Amino acid sequence: MIAIVNSQCEYWKREFGATVIVKKKNFQNVVKKAIDKGLKPVIQIDDDLDELNFLSELPKNSFIGWLYADESLNLSFNKKVSRLESISIILRPYHLKPQKIRNIKSSLTYIAGNLKQIRSGVEFIKAFLWFWRGLGMYSREWKIMQMMKKQNRLFYNFPLGYTDIFCYSYLNTCGSETIDRNQSLLSRILPSRIVQTKSLSFVGQVGQIVRMLAIRCAEIAPNSIVIRRDVYGAGNYETKDVRVNGLEYVRILLDSKFVLCPPGNISGNTFRIHETVIARRVPLVISNPLSDPNFESPVASLFPGEKITSWNKLITEIDSVTPEKYQELVNTNFWVLNNQIKNAREFIENFEKT
Repeated sequence: MIAIVNSQCEYWKREFGATVIVKKKNFQNVVKKAIDKGLKPVIQIDDDLDELNFLSELPKNSFIGWLYADESLNLSFNKKVSRLESISIILRPYHLKPQKIRNIKSSLTYIAGNLKQIRSGVEFIKAFLWFWRGLGMYSREWKIMQMMKKQNRLFYNFPLGYTDIFCYSYLNTCGSETIDRNQSLLSRILPSRIVQTKSLSFVGQVGQIVRMLAIRCAEIAPNSIVIRRDVYGAGNYETKDVRVNGLEYVRILLDSKFVLCPPGNISGNTFRIHETVIARRVPLVISNPLSDPNFESPVASLFPGEKITSWNKLITEIDSVTPEKYQELVNTNFWVLNNQIKNAREFIENFEKT
């Protein structure tokens, strides 16, 4: 497998066994050489007009397209991608699935469930406006599904995975001698040298009001630690600040039993969910947030079969989780993610042969 990407290089290398080639100025030559050899490379598609024009000129069904997280629900970008006859299948980290009206109803109750954390009329209006934004997300997903169907374009709901900075920080914190540079982070349990002292943690950007409501609940929870950051923490690994922030993020994650995983700025899904599962901790996730009504938590919940919209209710229950129940959640989530990635790898490997 060859993956030509400019992000999540470690994820492709470790979890999919891919030969990773970072996209540079010679990107077009690299792609042509791979296809000329009879290979069907995985290519991260960027919203760049010159790149899309180049890809449109490639032979029919000659490559597998991978959309990076923030781009995969961009309507105009998806329209361009859906028209590429050279693409054989699209790997989508933000899942498209049939829309359900009950998800919109659950999303609307997000405000009621977290009303205590709204501190002003302005914040209430902001929250309600995010519900309208969520309806836009819901509508966009439906339009993209129709677009894919109209163009007869196949897509595969792909596991979001983890960032490069998490991988580097995790290995440096846990002890990189336990796993080699190409081995899956899911291949064995890495020995954590840090004893859990916190019940709950969150390290990251506050972002929009939908996330703020969750973070405020974590801040008042007993035995918790919350570190707010001004910027996204998984940027360029080469910068000193990102390296320091990455190590702090992993250290606190490993020092916690539960990790707050509020929705991202684009979708309910986040890298944090997958990274928490890999670190054998339990992510706290709520389905159908205001910003993404169709999002369903990919991990096992403390309340199986029950729709929880209140972050406070979710957080207050963690102290009652027995060690046995906690380990069950850790194991269940770990194997769910493990199977998702295994199935995705097998799917791509089989699709490469067709």
